Amino acid sequence: EGDLAEKQQGSMTVRWTQGALPTAADEARSWRDSELGRSDWIVSISDHPQRDAYISYRAALRDWPASENFPETRPELGG
Repeated sequence: EGDLAEKQQGSMTVRWTQGALPTAADEARSWRDSELGRSDWIVSISDHPQRDAYISYRAALRDWPASENFPETRPELGG
């Protein structure tokens, strides 16, 4: 219901429906999507030294919106 708008915050692009301010959950999902995109290439390299850590991190990112600590506590690489 309305046009999609976006703004850049550092390396993150925040998207929302124009006319409505982005919620904390919207901003968290945008950050998560950015992190997933930023790390796509790593999981395709079988000998990357942090590949296993990134696979776990990406799983945590995908599961994060369904967790009870969403959107307050972001997953961390190696965390």
